[in-house]
Amino acid sequence: LVQAFKALRSSLWSAMVWPKQHEDVFTEVSKELKRKLRKGERDWTSLVEEVTKDFFHWRGIQVEEALIAKVVETSRKKGCQRFQLLRRGSQRYVRLSEPTHPNRQRQLRETDRPQQLEVDSNYNFSVEMAKFLREGTRPYKDLAAVVECKSLSCVNQLLQSQQPHKDGRCRFERRQLDRREVLWATPNTLDFREAQERRAEMMADMRKFDAIISQRDGKQVVVEDLPMVQAMWRTVCSWLQSQACHKCRLYDFDEIALDCVPGVMTRYCIFDGDAIEVRVHYFKDTSETLIHNHRSSFFSKILKGSYIHQVWGVSTALSQEHHHYVMNRSHDPSMESPMQKHQGRLKTTNAHSFCEGDWYFLDHETPHTVRPGGGKALTIYIRSKNAAGDTWVRSTDQTLPDQSRTPDTSIEGAEDKMAFLEEIWQLLQPASWQPAKAARWKRHGTRPAA
Repeated sequence: LVQAFKALRSSLWSAMVWPKQHEDVFTEVSKELKRKLRKGERDWTSLVEEVTKDFFHWRGIQVEEALIAKVVETSRKKGCQRFQLLRRGSQRYVRLSEPTHPNRQRQLRETDRPQQLEVDSNYNFSVEMAKFLREGTRPYKDLAAVVECKSLSCVNQLLQSQQPHKDGRCRFERRQLDRREVLWATPNTLDFREAQERRAEMMADMRKFDAIISQRDGKQVVVEDLPMVQAMWRTVCSWLQSQACHKCRLYDFDEIALDCVPGVMTRYCIFDGDAIEVRVHYFKDTSETLIHNHRSSFFSKILKGSYIHQVWGVSTALSQEHHHYVMNRSHDPSMESPMQKHQGRLKTTNAHSFCEGDWYFLDHETPHTVRPGGGKALTIYIRSKNAAGDTWVRSTDQTLPDQSRTPDTSIEGAEDKMAFLEEIWQLLQPASWQPAKAARWKRHGTRPAA
């Protein structure tokens, strides 16, 4: 009865907790067993206890003994059993099976022991090098620093005789990074596959919405588009928060499009379609922006932080002594021409504090200002690319901040791009997330729950 109850509990747990990820967990358990059994056979009880503890502590996954037993019994490689379960009296032991594939048996017969030791040392050196390069938050090291720890001949031999990932990608690459050469450990197969799937889902939603706006008169987003925009927000947030996607974004830093609005924000363009543009705006130590409107309507969602959003209008009911000043920034991007004097006093018609998770829609004719609270704010910005009007800057006097006259600058440096990506990724992690613990993960797993 006890055995039957344990089997029933294991099956129910698998059906409830891992309906879609069971295959991935099965594969991860198999890989973990291989790593632990490379040095020789292990006692069954201690092995199960160690695997269960590692999965729960580092990945937040509860692994039952029944699943580990199933992996040992059913795991195959090219039709041959991968593990072997032995019994010696009342004790049970597990070890890796001897190679039974004909080609592998022939290789073992034709090679002598010193050559086999050399193969093992190359493999161990490859594993050691991958761990060495992935220390910290970035998966690379300067080639000069690597050569100080390992000989240059060993590094060249590693690059020439390295075994590729399952999808054919190289495990190590020599790359140029801001006029210096680095050795890079590429993302593993699971991380790369997850990043590709999440990115494909995100791009599909964006292209679908872009096609809808392209066929609309005026090509402007409207507030009725909220359901489709919310679906895009979900996929973009999932893509930004994923650790696997973050690793792949660091690897593909050349494709990252960043620019800086001096004194205001850093903009990260995720999608640039025919009718819409999707960006991430990062406000850091920003004072209040100028009173301005936009050339096209847009949606904005607060991912992290908060800011005070003010909508402005002109009061004409007062005496003629009150004036304000206006400039067309679309015709004069550098804002060097004098501002035009208009009658009426600028006043705030609406003010609201937006926090994490809030969103708003703004028409292209509405003047507004943004003042981040707490120093930092991260938003997703979805706008129409087709201009419905001009951008006008308004002021109570004719003075403008010097930084507002500075043109936007593109960020091209690899170090600057990766520093930005790391900063926004860390900002999006929950409070319980510990980067030092993440750096000690042996393999990619699910992030611990907040």
